[in-house]
Amino acid sequence: MKKVIMSIFIVIVGISMVFASGAAETATAASPVILKGGLVAAPETTQVRTLNNWAAMVKERTNGAVIIEVYPAEQLGNERALLENTNLGTIDWTLIGPSGAERFTPEFGMFENAYTFQSTNHIKNSVFNPEFINYLSGILEKKSNLKLLGFQWFGSRHAIADKPILTPEDGKGVLMRTPEVPAYKVATYAMGATATPMAYGEVYMGLSQGVINAAECPLENINVMKWYEVKKELTLTSHVEGLTTVFMNKQSFEKKLTAAQQKIVYDSAIEAWNAQFAAYQDVEASFLKILQDKGVTVHKLSAEQKAVFVKRAQDMLAKDYIPKWGEAWTKFQSYAK
Repeated sequence: MKKVIMSIFIVIVGISMVFASGAAETATAASPVILKGGLVAAPETTQVRTLNNWAAMVKERTNGAVIIEVYPAEQLGNERALLENTNLGTIDWTLIGPSGAERFTPEFGMFENAYTFQSTNHIKNSVFNPEFINYLSGILEKKSNLKLLGFQWFGSRHAIADKPILTPEDGKGVLMRTPEVPAYKVATYAMGATATPMAYGEVYMGLSQGVINAAECPLENINVMKWYEVKKELTLTSHVEGLTTVFMNKQSFEKKLTAAQQKIVYDSAIEAWNAQFAAYQDVEASFLKILQDKGVTVHKLSAEQKAVFVKRAQDMLAKDYIPKWGEAWTKFQSYAK
């Protein structure tokens, strides 16, 4: 009797596996697989345009069998909700700051921390390197239901406030909005300011009402969100590189897509992110000029002033962060050359 029951069980499992594996095979332009995801950035940003480019490539290369839906401007929630829902499979993917994944594994705190990148080449050689991306994804997949599909870069992050922040003394008493992730404590400490987590969509009002008196972001975001209307002093601190990460639910990737479609989705993502990276340095310069034309005063750190910020950040990293990153930190820094 036990053998009969076991045989029936094996047949049922086998049939289930056939249907599970065959579900992705039946996707067509008439009945496509939908991969729904979102981000907090506004529709007119480079991040959204790059995601739309990825979606267009996937649609074309799968002959319409895979459709990536992009929902910007917090339509699907803030960064915390986006990551949680991607991990749960409520949505299929998200684009958020890499430090959001710290809640699963600490290594992702390296990339949005203060002064951890040594140069633009370091960015290119590490987070745009498929070998390193796969290495990080392997770490993440052991601790979550997420797969890493690479990084976008959209310039360095700078501080806009009601006064220049050229020294830690200038930052004393400044309440600076940061994303709701621990890594930004290092950047604000380096500048002498106090990290004040706040949802991205609430920053303009917070600056207007004095709930916060500074914020930090890449130049494009400062332009698009019109923070220059309420704060006019921009310090080019370059304290953190403006990186975002695309995470996809593992089951969405592995069970909704055929092997061929998985390759298209992944390869198209890497291609889209690299194209955006190659073009963005000129774009960043144009956003600085726009801010100046809007009446923003731009302050540049001297080498000596920046060295003070870097030293403060490095001291805090060495004490509280680098030991948690272990081998991944060593590997990450090896790409600096």
